[in-house]
Amino acid sequence: MRCSSSNDYDGSEEALLIVNRGQVMTFVKTLSATIVLSLMFMSSALATPDVYVVNASSAQEAHTLNNTPLPPQIKYKFDPKGVDKKLYRHQKVGRPYSIMGKKFKPKHDPNYDKVGIASWYGDKFHGKRTVTGEIFDKDGMTAAHKTLPLNSLLYVTNEETGKSIIVRLNDRGPFTTDRIIDLSEGAAKILGMKASGLAKVRVQYAGPADPLMAK
Repeated sequence: MRCSSSNDYDGSEEALLIVNRGQVMTFVKTLSATIVLSLMFMSSALATPDVYVVNASSAQEAHTLNNTPLPPQIKYKFDPKGVDKKLYRHQKVGRPYSIMGKKFKPKHDPNYDKVGIASWYGDKFHGKRTVTGEIFDKDGMTAAHKTLPLNSLLYVTNEETGKSIIVRLNDRGPFTTDRIIDLSEGAAKILGMKASGLAKVRVQYAGPADPLMAK
């Protein structure tokens, strides 16, 4: 076996090492730039969330969207034509009832689409039972409506801010004449109406909620 002497070295190994180092540095720079751009995009999107969650017609979609809104940078367009209008067993219409001398008759209305005033409720009812029997979570994505089936999804748009969200109907109310929906505090925050307390909104029926969330 022949041993190489210093005179046998032609510099090829050092050149190869330099080339490899250059390739690694190029890769690292590219990766770093990609990460920075991604973070910038996410920061920009988080600063201006227009739509959190929308059309969730199927049970699986509803389960995913119910109380855990999708990242705000992911935007969707609500399509009323894609709403599942069938009434399912886990959706509870309920019997007619009276509150403060006024009668209400719950019914399934898959074409529900109204504009009116929304309010919100939080600490006073946090931890208490809703009409469905579940514990009210002020930070959850839920709402109260006088007549639509419980365990339904409603697409709510703040007409003043343009922000929208899907909430699950799990309670009855509000019983103030000029209001059409009562939102959880968490939903009110996303819609940008917590500070004002009231807001003009558009409420659209968005299909059944996930049966696993039903009580």
